[in-house]
Amino acid sequence: MKQYKLAEKIIDNNDITKLADWLLTMPQLTKGKLTPEFEKQWASWVGTKYAVFCNSGSSANLLLAYAALISGKLKNKKIIVPSVGWVTTIAPFIQFGFEPIMCGADKNSFGMDFDELEMLCQKHNPGAVIYVQVLGVPGDMDRLRDLQKKYGF
Repeated sequence: MKQYKLAEKIIDNNDITKLADWLLTMPQLTKGKLTPEFEKQWASWVGTKYAVFCNSGSSANLLLAYAALISGKLKNKKIIVPSVGWVTTIAPFIQFGFEPIMCGADKNSFGMDFDELEMLCQKHNPGAVIYVQVLGVPGDMDRLRDLQKKYGF
């Protein structure tokens, strides 16, 4: 069976030394004075009125799930999630009563298998799809957009 390497060592001793030096300056590690300005600039860059900086992807997923729930914009509470990912990707949706449907992984990107995603869209007509770029490996975003337009998730 062929094995796939998910990641390589990318942080070297020089990076560790610089981080340690920075930490010794006793920086503020939580929301600081630059955060509101960053949120404002980010919102402008992505074309939204507001943006909220989160302490982690886990918190961001929780906010995303709740915002999707209360938005009134979803056609249903079926949500397709990747089979390769983190529990914090799926748990918030379960917490808010969504019906998660897992999609298998593409062997090259470790993201969703778009052929399987299309079959799931045909079968379940999901209200949303959560796409995760595993370890930052990009998938075919044009294909994902095409599926989104075709199935209206």
